[in-house]
Parts: sequence; structure tokens; C-alpha cells
Amino acid sequence: MSTSDIVTLKHQLTITPKTATLLIKAGYTDYRDLAHVSPEQVAKQFADSLKVPIKHALAYKRPLRRIVWLGTQKHPENHPKDCKNWSNKALMARGVWSSDFDRLTGNEIDVKLKDAESIGIKKETKQKMSMEAKEVNHED
Repeated sequence: MSTSDIVTLKHQLTITPKTATLLIKAGYTDYRDLAHVSPEQVAKQFADSLKVPIKHALAYKRPLRRIVWLGTQKHPENHPKDCKNWSNKALMARGVWSSDFDRLTGNEIDVKLKDAESIGIKKETKQKMSMEAKEVNHED
């Protein structure tokens, strides 16, 4: 593990040097490898392989949701670090939460987010068309 690996991962994922070090020690030197694992898998690796206390490893779950999803992105550094958008409540509001969310891989999370976004766009379009139709009817 080199300092440049840590700096690169830190920059790409907008994470702390400590988190970058843990990810590299767990075998994730390339951020794209994270697309194929779940937050739960990585947290378990931290606890089992790296001997991070389980309580501390589990505390990484919310940021790991974002991190494994970033593994699916071409330019992860362009996505702001905003862990509040990855809480259970925020994920429910986005329509993607499920009780097994932390067992989904980064790729599966990406699909759920895109599906929810697509549905949201369709709803907005439908609402806009409905409003326009009402306006046209009122003009007659």
C-alpha cells in the first residue's frame, strides 16, 4: 500500500485517509472494484479481516452505501460527499429503501436509483401535463 494509492482513493471517493487505508487493506485499490460488493460485505471485511471492532465497522455502513455506489460511476469525484442522502429515511424518500439495502452491491444500488429517478421523472411529466391540460380547459 503506497501513499499515492491512499491519496488517489481519497480524492476519487471524497473519503478520509483512514477510510481509504481500510479499503486498500481490504483489497480495494481500484474504486471500481467496489461496484461488485455490498456495504455489509465491506463492513464485515473490516471487522473480520482487519480486526476493526464490529461496532466501528458497522458505523461505516451508511458511508459505504455511497462508496459502493460510487464504484459504478465514471467520475466519482464529481459526486459530492453527502452521507445524509444515504440514511434509511433519505433512501425511503427517494423510493429505494428496502430492509436488505445494505446487502445490495453497488451495481444493484445504481439500478434501483436509476429506476426510482426514471419513475420520478415520469410522475413529474404526468403532473405537468395534467396541470397544462387543466390550464387549457380553464381557457376555453
